[in-house]
Amino acid sequence: MKAEERGNTMSPAAPKIAGTVTVRRTLDSKCDNEPRGSVVKKRIRYKGYVIEAQANELRDGGFSVEFYLEEHDASGVTVTQFYVPSTFPTQEAAFEAAIQAGRQKIDMGFEKGSVVVNG
Repeated sequence: MKAEERGNTMSPAAPKIAGTVTVRRTLDSKCDNEPRGSVVKKRIRYKGYVIEAQANELRDGGFSVEFYLEEHDASGVTVTQFYVPSTFPTQEAAFEAAIQAGRQKIDMGFEKGSVVVNG
């Protein structure tokens, strides 16, 4: 997702809902807590939203995670990004935390179209 798409309404498209995707990217930083170069995504449907979790393997071990809540309607897609300020020992633990946090945000309500640190 491009930075300019975050929090904006986009034209409707047929979203990919289930599965895992690996995206490779090159990073110039040598910081120990930077991602190692791969991002794995997991997407699920929940109460009319799509939760997309992105786990990043860190250079010093463990995983960081962020998630996006997508609301699809007749006018397009509204995407809200959340950061989870923790690291996790496994990729699956990172996914579980992001999915749980996404469900909680949907259940409790959230400000749509923003970038939020979920602490």
